[in-house]
Amino acid sequence: MNNLTYSAVLNPLGRFNPWTVCAISITFIIALCLVDIFTPEDIRLHVLYLFPLAAITYYGPARWMSVLGLLVSIFAQLITLYLELSSTAAFVTDILVAFASSCLTIGLAQKLRTSYIEILHLAE
Repeated sequence: MNNLTYSAVLNPLGRFNPWTVCAISITFIIALCLVDIFTPEDIRLHVLYLFPLAAITYYGPARWMSVLGLLVSIFAQLITLYLELSSTAAFVTDILVAFASSCLTIGLAQKLRTSYIEILHLAE
């Protein structure tokens, strides 16, 4: 296996370093949390937390990177939902939906990464 193919297998679309993607994505999650805190309550930005999670999972070969991204994302959403001072039922429902959608995004990104690597192996 030549170096280009090996690099692509370890890192799909080998142009991006997994550590860099993880750091930028977590920074984006924290920045999004700050923006979410200062926007009115009727503007919901919670779906935007899924994009950095997908990037971390797709470009990061280690599972702990995805778990770290999930924890930071859920914690950031907990903060913003808590500061909205909504009812307990709405708070619990929103957190469960955020957790479920984040897990689904991670699962789909992992499957995409696995499929991409399998296609690279078949192409050899």
